[in-house]
Amino acid sequence: MDVAAQKVSAVTQKAIVKQLVNDGELTNDCVREAGGASKIVGIQSVDLNSDGKPEYIVMGSRGCAFGAKMPYGWVYGKSGNGYKMLLSAGVNIEIARKKTKTRGYYDLKVDVMGNYSTNWQAESTTYKFNGTRYQ
Repeated sequence: MDVAAQKVSAVTQKAIVKQLVNDGELTNDCVREAGGASKIVGIQSVDLNSDGKPEYIVMGSRGCAFGAKMPYGWVYGKSGNGYKMLLSAGVNIEIARKKTKTRGYYDLKVDVMGNYSTNWQAESTTYKFNGTRYQ
């Protein structure tokens, strides 16, 4: 996570979790079973495009937002009155902002752990902004 990242308000957390449900990434039942929006994910705000407004790195904490050993991760940005998914990173251990930029947005490094014959090793993938979302 970026050192400048900050926690978000309960209102923002609830709205982003609602958008995760609307996007088909989570279900209302799963959110409820996990204890609600404040429990199912952790969200940090970080400015990814240097506009002074936050984007959001969302990491699963429990329930259907957490895989067998690692959390699912997403990146969201503000869009009109709601939020828009910029990246669905799948199961990972970290989403971090890199120093390089593409199309005005910082590139993102997503780390996952791969099991290579019981020798767990980290793999990193760099995602670049294509003007609409990260790929």
